[in-house]
Amino acid sequence: MSARRLPLLTGRMLLVAAVVPVLVTLSGVAIMLAWLPDVPASVAVHWGSDATPDGFVPAWAAPVLLAVVGIAVPLTLAGALTLSPAAGRVTARHKFVAVTSLWAAVFLTIVLTWIFGAQRGMADAAQAPGPLWPLLAGFAIAFVIAAAAWSILPPAAEAPSEAARTPNALPLAAGERAIWTRRGTASGYLVLSAAVVLLLVGMAITVGAVTDGRLWGLALLPLVLFALFATTAAWHVRIDSRGVVARGILGLPRFHIPLSDIRTATVVSVEPLADFGGWGFRWGSGRRFGIVLRAGEALELERLDGRSFVITTDDAERAAALVNGMRARATLGS
Repeated sequence: MSARRLPLLTGRMLLVAAVVPVLVTLSGVAIMLAWLPDVPASVAVHWGSDATPDGFVPAWAAPVLLAVVGIAVPLTLAGALTLSPAAGRVTARHKFVAVTSLWAAVFLTIVLTWIFGAQRGMADAAQAPGPLWPLLAGFAIAFVIAAAAWSILPPAAEAPSEAARTPNALPLAAGERAIWTRRGTASGYLVLSAAVVLLLVGMAITVGAVTDGRLWGLALLPLVLFALFATTAAWHVRIDSRGVVARGILGLPRFHIPLSDIRTATVVSVEPLADFGGWGFRWGSGRRFGIVLRAGEALELERLDGRSFVITTDDAERAAALVNGMRARATLGS
C-alpha cells in the first residue's frame, strides 16, 4: 500500500512560499504608486558599465513590472510545491523552493522600489544613480529573511519513500515474444510550464510596448521554450527483447537500456521535488537518472554498473515483472 500523500503547501510552507511574497510585492507596488507623481515621466531601469542610465520605461510600467513578476514567480513556485505532495514530511528541496520564492519577492521589491524612489524629484531620469547599492542591499536583506524563513519551516527530513519492490519474474517460454508499452503525460508539469511561458510572454509584450516595439522579438523566446517543454512532457515507453526504450513525443529525446545492461527491475515511489528536484528528465541522488512525469509509481532499472534509470508510469509492476522475466530467460539460455 502506498503511503497517504498529503498536500505539502499548507501552514508555514504556504505562508513562506506564497502569502508573504505576495504581500511583500503588493507593499512595494503600493509605495511605487504613491511615489508616481514625484518621478519623471520616464524612469531609468538599466545602466551601462559606466553606471550611466541607458534604458528607460514609462513610470507607470515600473510598478506593473514589479506586480507581474513579484506575484507570478511565487505563485509559480508554490504551484511546483503543490505538484509534489509529500507523505507528511518536508525535505530540504521543498524548503529550498519555498524560501527561494520569498527571497525573489523580497529582492525584487527592494531593488525596484529603491531604484524607483531614488528618481523622485528629478526632472530627467538620465541623472538617476546606479543600482549597485540597491542590488547589494536587496541581496543581503533578502538572504537574511530567507534564512530566517528556513528556520521556521518544519525540519527537513529524508525524502519520504517506500522500499523498492521487486516483482516476481514473469515466466516466459523459450522463443515466446512479449511486449509492454505505455504512454505517459506530465499534465501538471505541462500546465506549470505553460504558466511560466505565459508569464514570460506577458513580460515580453510589456517590454515591447514600453520600448515602442523595439523588443517584440523577446516574445518568441518563451514560445520556443514551451515547445521544448512540450517535447519532454509526454513519453512512450516500450519493453521488448531489445530492452527498454523511452522516447519523447516527437521521437526525441530517446533513451535505450539494453536488456543485457539491466541487473534487476523494481517498482518504486517517486516524489519529483524530493527525489529529482523537479519534472522532466533529470539526475537524482545515488547515480539515478529519471524521466519524471508525476509523483507516484515508477519503474526503476538497476544497471550493471550501479547506475539506475527511473521512469514514472502506470502499470510499473507488470513492466518490472516482464523485464525480470526476460532477464531470467536470458540467463538460463546463456
